[in-house]
Amino acid sequence: MLFNRFFVTASGGWGHLSTSPHNTGVFTTTAGYFFTKNITGEFRYLGYFASKQDTELNGNSYLLLGLSSSKNSGLFAVPVSLSVPTGFIDNMDFLITYLYVKSFDKGEANFITTGLSYSF
Repeated sequence: MLFNRFFVTASGGWGHLSTSPHNTGVFTTTAGYFFTKNITGEFRYLGYFASKQDTELNGNSYLLLGLSSSKNSGLFAVPVSLSVPTGFIDNMDFLITYLYVKSFDKGEANFITTGLSYSF
């Protein structure tokens, strides 16, 4: 993968939320920039697939990760990725990511996703 370049990714996977007794599906999309070989700045959108029975209801909103309210909550995510060139499309990599998410309230999540990354 080249550096000092923009990149986009799309991936999906499976993992566990601390507030749910069952495993949960997840999909992510990312837009970012490679500053150096190992440092990127990125914006990541994360979507969860969860059943209503396993998700806490707060007012009219279903909340994940045990957030006590949707207004005064936050979380941080730590992705660790390994990319391998696909070999059949220039600047495209196969991506495997471990993603740890922790809310400032009490919940946490662990996910493994696979997908594709394209740099330009």
